Amino acid sequence: MSQQYQQGSNLPGPGGQPPQFQQGPPPGSQPPLGPPGPPPPGWRPPKPPKKPFFKPTSTTPGGNPTTTSAPATQPKATNKPSTTPAPTVKPTPQPSKVACADQEDRNAPCVVTIGQPFQLGKHTVLPGWKVTSEFGNMSITGKAKNTGDKASAMLIEIKFLKGSDVLADVTCSTDQLEPGQTEAISCFSTDAYTKKYDHVTAEATF
Repeated sequence: MSQQYQQGSNLPGPGGQPPQFQQGPPPGSQPPLGPPGPPPPGWRPPKPPKKPFFKPTSTTPGGNPTTTSAPATQPKATNKPSTTPAPTVKPTPQPSKVACADQEDRNAPCVVTIGQPFQLGKHTVLPGWKVTSEFGNMSITGKAKNTGDKASAMLIEIKFLKGSDVLADVTCSTDQLEPGQTEAISCFSTDAYTKKYDHVTAEATF
């Protein structure tokens, strides 16, 4: 065999032309990749996995720290006031005090306060009575009520004193009143009007 046929590179190809050889990639190599295309619609990169949190709390005799898991979350305290209403405490009504009501002798002088109620026997002079001047003399206006169980008229004497001296003396009365009836009192005095007294007494005259 001639030297022309012994070398493969000199073998004639079709039509008597030298054979054409295509050079491929070397064995084990990857073909070149083109530029990456856009991600498909709706695609999102995956989230990285969470790493557990460990806190070193103490060390072993060898010097290596030991780890403990994260403490449990404590509930947060709130500063909102309680909506439960506080119990309502109602004040206990105090019984009204009527002067002279506990006095057994209605004819004995009893200290009274101007404008405050007082009781002599079956009759009570109601709150709000006032000292006035009538024609320059002492007088009193107000109302009285029969608080007894039988019909009766009221006749009382009210004295204005400074120490033991009587400065003025006023006589007040009502008509015959049935139990529970109220009437304006009628008062009369011949003593001049004064404000120099330091206390007032009242007493029944019959």
